Amino acid sequence: MNFRRLINRLFVACFLVTLVSGVLLLSPKSSAANNASLVFRVTIPEACSLSAGTTHNASVIPRQTTTIGTSYITAMCNDASGFAIYAVGSSGDNIGDNYLRSTTSANYIATGAAASPTNSQWNFRINNNSAVSGNYTPTIVTGFDSAHVIPSTYTKVAYRNSLTDQTIGMNFTATYTVYTSGTQAPETYAGKVSYFLVHPHTLTTNPATYTADTIPVNSWTY
Repeated sequence: MNFRRLINRLFVACFLVTLVSGVLLLSPKSSAANNASLVFRVTIPEACSLSAGTTHNASVIPRQTTTIGTSYITAMCNDASGFAIYAVGSSGDNIGDNYLRSTTSANYIATGAAASPTNSQWNFRINNNSAVSGNYTPTIVTGFDSAHVIPSTYTKVAYRNSLTDQTIGMNFTATYTVYTSGTQAPETYAGKVSYFLVHPHTLTTNPATYTADTIPVNSWTY
């Protein structure tokens, strides 16, 4: 093989290598897809709770107004539209019964809120519990922040138009008092008040369908 032929072959080989390289460089690039996306959705339900449950006992003196006891009630609710607390007499576990009834006879003490009573009566009042640090203050319905009859139907007594946390919540008190006349039979009388939390605070549906947290007001004698 002569030298000129070798040069020609080398030239042809270099040309082919250059041509192939150019074609490869100009070819569309491709890659395998190894990525995936996941979509996460988290639903936070409305969660509300009402806690209490104190039984009060007291011995009373005729013709005097006596405090039976004070219930400390906590409500928590994450509903941005707030919630409301309803109260109703439920003596003997009968919704609407707002009497204190003798445990041994048919005698009873009716509910009443007379400033200077002559007949036996019992009542309650609702107040903000300002002793709780960071308390979510309730709005007390007009009239219930002073002596008020025990409702015989579901009646709104306090509410908030916004949410609370799930640690401190809205705290309020319910204080019960009784006055007994000189002719009231000396027996043990028992009564009960049930509290219901409904949300939002504008709800007008009968809260009977909601779970109650019941506070007995039980067993005192004179």
